[in-house]
Amino acid sequence: MELRRFLDVDNFMRHIRTNSHDNFFLYSLARLSEEFRQLGNESFQSQNFERAQEYYTSAILQLDSNHVLFNNRAQAHLRLENYSKALEDAVASIKLNPSVVKTCVIMARALRGQKAYYKALEVLQTLQREAGGLNEAEREVICNLEEDIRNEIKYVEENIKRLKKNNIKF
Repeated sequence: MELRRFLDVDNFMRHIRTNSHDNFFLYSLARLSEEFRQLGNESFQSQNFERAQEYYTSAILQLDSNHVLFNNRAQAHLRLENYSKALEDAVASIKLNPSVVKTCVIMARALRGQKAYYKALEVLQTLQREAGGLNEAEREVICNLEEDIRNEIKYVEENIKRLKKNNIKF
């Protein structure tokens, strides 16, 4: 069977529908991915974030089209303060499903962790502007995070002014 035939999605899907062996293979990958995801969730709940991100990585290796897996791994990376990896996974999750509010919040938290405060605010403001139908809990999380980031910006700016006032170079 030539691999080139499957570069066309329609041909691939026709083949999958007619080839029960491939259906079983894809089903097996999805099941294995789900098992790894559940192990990751258990590890996350036990606050073993390193192990959780390993399980989520294993799940992604089986099925890389599930935005939830990237979202979960991003959350584990956040807890481990691996902000650049959290940001990468949040972006990957958003590419797969751009309408997930939680992923945008993770992205903003990762940017905040990288001290990219204005980018984090931009993500939150875009989310508020473009996400229709935010529920009360989502609005509250977003507003609280936005307020925290603004307070951090204010703190940094005050320290910079103080350093300049005292002629301290940084």
